[in-house]
Amino acid sequence: MRFIDGRPGITADDYFDEAIVRGTELAAPEDTAREDILKEAGYEQTYDIDEIITRMPTPEEARRLDIGTGVPVAELIRTAYTAQDKPVRVMVAIIPGDALVLRYKIPT
Repeated sequence: MRFIDGRPGITADDYFDEAIVRGTELAAPEDTAREDILKEAGYEQTYDIDEIITRMPTPEEARRLDIGTGVPVAELIRTAYTAQDKPVRVMVAIIPGDALVLRYKIPT
């Protein structure tokens, strides 16, 4: 759970192949904010693919995010890949629709 101004703002869960993260901080139950763990394990993330779905929240998501009736959410599924196109991380985030701002830089 990430908070904005002391209120629930986004839920985010990361998923990894256990064989890739075995023996690293990512396999520990504690949260970590360190960025280079996969790179140090030989699986450097070089690009992401985002999928964004807008939908109504489940009752549990509405409760956890403290959002009212009628507020949609965006479900962001971000898959991180190595330069060899191997997927190494999937992040699923749920963001209240009334707080969502998407900003992308897209090379042309």
